[in-house]
Amino acid sequence: MKQVSLILSVVSLALITPATLSRAETVTLSTGETVEGKILSETNEQITIEAKVSASITDERVIPKKDILKIQKTDPEIGAFNAIKNIKLNPQSSLRIETYARDIAALNNYLASFPSGTHSTEAKATLDSFKEEQERVSKGEVKFLGKWLSSSDAEKRQIQIQGWQSYDLMRSQAVAQDFSGALNTFDLIEKKYITTRIYPDAVDLARQILQRMQPVVSERLKVIAYNQDQFKIALERAKPEDLQQLKDGQQREENQFAAAIAASKKSGLKWVPFMPRSQDSLTALQAAIPGELTRLVAIPTKKMRTSLSLDDEALSAISARDMVKASGILEAALKEWPQNEEATYWKTLTAQSSKPSSPPPTAVATAKNDKPAPDSSTASSQSSDDDGKPFFMTVKGALLIAVGVLVLLGGLTLLGKLQKPKPAAK
Repeated sequence: MKQVSLILSVVSLALITPATLSRAETVTLSTGETVEGKILSETNEQITIEAKVSASITDERVIPKKDILKIQKTDPEIGAFNAIKNIKLNPQSSLRIETYARDIAALNNYLASFPSGTHSTEAKATLDSFKEEQERVSKGEVKFLGKWLSSSDAEKRQIQIQGWQSYDLMRSQAVAQDFSGALNTFDLIEKKYITTRIYPDAVDLARQILQRMQPVVSERLKVIAYNQDQFKIALERAKPEDLQQLKDGQQREENQFAAAIAASKKSGLKWVPFMPRSQDSLTALQAAIPGELTRLVAIPTKKMRTSLSLDDEALSAISARDMVKASGILEAALKEWPQNEEATYWKTLTAQSSKPSSPPPTAVATAKNDKPAPDSSTASSQSSDDDGKPFFMTVKGALLIAVGVLVLLGGLTLLGKLQKPKPAAK
């Protein structure tokens, strides 16, 4: 049975919790390799450790004590804090509501275990900031590009916000070395958010993940080949009563890997899970990486970034209420990247803001001389047209003289009536 434990391991897809990490140890092997995880059991000959393969995958590994140089036990508080130290708010965007709940629970767990710990003040401040943002998000507010938007404004920018949140998830998956998860999130971005501001950044990140992933996959395949040779040797040396158990154990593991791959394909995921002990998983990933890298390199991210830079210039012009300038800049942005949703969005708003509230008066040209008929808009300029003429020859002067004459005639008539002698009384 020791041989069974030595040869086989079980891959767990459960997330590592703070409680698990609080009992973490670091095992240094005589080869210089270090294995970090939780020691599950220990005998005079060997230890069994639940080792971290990535942030979401652990591998139960048996290590002979003769191969161990030293075991360094981690302080429980340090282990617990290491599990939460990277929990931080994003200064550019708000998080998904379930992310707030998960991270708040982790912070509360640390503070409950170490209320007066070395990092408790820092954890409390982080917890308070998470609760404050969670409350705003629960009311429908959204933080986008560092600014908080009301629920109504956020609705108008929904595609950009969702694209940013997907990119944020992709980044966290990459940090956790969940290669396939990050690439599947990128596939979602390409299907739904390819016109958004984060797309060129997502392309660059996907390319970096593939470049990191490629040598890891190749190395793991070499390890699998070595382990298969060792397994054959173990079968040859196994006692008859252990032989079938070894074969059954290997078959169970292969069945688990096959089920995980089948489930991912059934779900329509582009990338199968990255499973370090599965030859089928690693072979599929190795075959897919070169073609994907070639495709991503061909995407014109430089032109997209030029377009986004013009978007920012246009926003400055909009803030200064120079809509004509903003419109011209946005036209240039769309020439660089016609699918740029942000440029289209601001161009539409700019066009709406440029429309006058009421149409200006229309000048109607006469058929005789094609000069526009005078209207109220030209009345104020009439005096300027009469400049240089004698006063009595100007329109204003002629009108005043005519009025004066009429007033004078009326006055004389009235005066004549008053002076006419009254008839004598009989």
